[in-house]
Amino acid sequence: MTKKKIGIIASIACIALILGVISVYAIRNINEKPPIVVEQKVDNTMQSEGVSETPTTILSTTFTGVDVVHWGKGTAEIVKSQDGVKLSFKDNFEVAQGPDLFVYLSPNAAGQELGEFASLGNLKATKGMQEYDLPENYKDYKTVIIWCRAFGVTFATASLE
Repeated sequence: MTKKKIGIIASIACIALILGVISVYAIRNINEKPPIVVEQKVDNTMQSEGVSETPTTILSTTFTGVDVVHWGKGTAEIVKSQDGVKLSFKDNFEVAQGPDLFVYLSPNAAGQELGEFASLGNLKATKGMQEYDLPENYKDYKTVIIWCRAFGVTFATASLE
């Protein structure tokens, strides 16, 4: 074969690979039901002086990763305060870097399909403290999932049971 034919074949193979990746991404996102989205609000108000509120920890859980590439660790708590019920990741939280990471609540146990999940929004950081507002029906969910939406992959889970 000539160099020109090899170049053409290589170009066609690259284009086919790119189209394949785009097709897989499109099919996953077209077939996925839209999640329940919990709107995250930003509170810029300061607490009144002399008002002392002690948040109550309802549940404490630990993240575990899926494998050596998709890993996560650290503590998450469900905390109730006058501002509502929140999912709070503690200082020791850390998850592998990835594109398009989201925090989901799933009604199913870790390792099962997502089911009718609720999205708490984009993961704010791959390391450290962060909080997410929980929906009123948060008790209906069994698992917190750090999910890569671009590739449809679980990075880490934490049981809520």
